[in-house]
Amino acid sequence: MEPTRTHYVIEGDHWQDIYDFYFKELPSLGWVKEYSDSALDDNDSENDWGGFYSRWTKEGFVGELSVSASYNQYENQTQVMFDQTPIHHSTKWINEVPASLCIYDNLNDEGCVVLDDHEIIQKIVGFINDAIDWEGESPKVQKTGAIVIGEKTIKVLYGGEIELYFQSEIGLKLMKAEPEFFEMTGLNN
Repeated sequence: MEPTRTHYVIEGDHWQDIYDFYFKELPSLGWVKEYSDSALDDNDSENDWGGFYSRWTKEGFVGELSVSASYNQYENQTQVMFDQTPIHHSTKWINEVPASLCIYDNLNDEGCVVLDDHEIIQKIVGFINDAIDWEGESPKVQKTGAIVIGEKTIKVLYGGEIELYFQSEIGLKLMKAEPEFFEMTGLNN
């Protein structure tokens, strides 16, 4: 195999050989298959793809190892890709969708904007619950708003276009700065 920028390439259609090799060798080296999908499992005759995708974990290895291969019939090459990705966890902070919530654009504001649209509240709760738990330092941000749900206050730390943070007594969470979140909450990014 010849390495390229993001993957290895071998001439010819060898993805099944590569599949057999890794699915035999990785478990013998202590790797545990977390997920796999392959053309071998696809009985739909309309699908003409050839390849597989798999994710593996191993004690002592930080993250997951992704191994995939596919055959490019136009170039008569099999491409093999490896990637190490971190495993992220999301702790559920809000167990029940409340009837209303209160949003402060600034922590120093006297009053808040009350939301009582169940569908919007459900989406905001989803953003908060799905954000990944963050173990890093508290970010240096330009703006701090808050979302109050019952007795729980969740600070919204933001000001960049890439990410925002949620902070509460439970901890810190990180989320991509989704425009939809700012539209629904009325927070000004």
